[in-house]
Amino acid sequence: TYNSTYIFKKGNVYILNKHFLVPFGEEIPFFKDLTKKYFLKNIEEFSKGPIQSKYKLDNQIITNAICYEATKEQNYQNSQIIIALSNNAWFNNSSEYKLQQLLMKFYASKYGVSVYHATNGKENIVILPKKLLSKDWKNLSKEIFDDKK
Repeated sequence: TYNSTYIFKKGNVYILNKHFLVPFGEEIPFFKDLTKKYFLKNIEEFSKGPIQSKYKLDNQIITNAICYEATKEQNYQNSQIIIALSNNAWFNNSSEYKLQQLLMKFYASKYGVSVYHATNGKENIVILPKKLLSKDWKNLSKEIFDDKK
């Protein structure tokens, strides 16, 4: 069983399977056999997609991120756009969605990536990077070290 995004294009169906699974939510990260034998006998885990799903559209590298994947830093390192889908409705009275947004905003600005996040929960959001933070950090560190000379 996979957690997947389906893309329909010109009569074709493309299935993009989630690669980064939520620990203890979608998979048991360690002691699987022990956990399944003694504690969660009938648990069914999701399967992990073989790679993080990416595709090109108009020469832009787009990463498909399902929920938790949108908070993984490595997804921002080689992307220009992230399309994120989240099932956040079950976090009804929780700050989870705000924490998720904060991480997405941070990585979007750090790597200069735009994020389009659709959810069935509290807020859909478009995140446009404020500026590329890594450039500022390099300039700031240069100023700090130059002042010490």
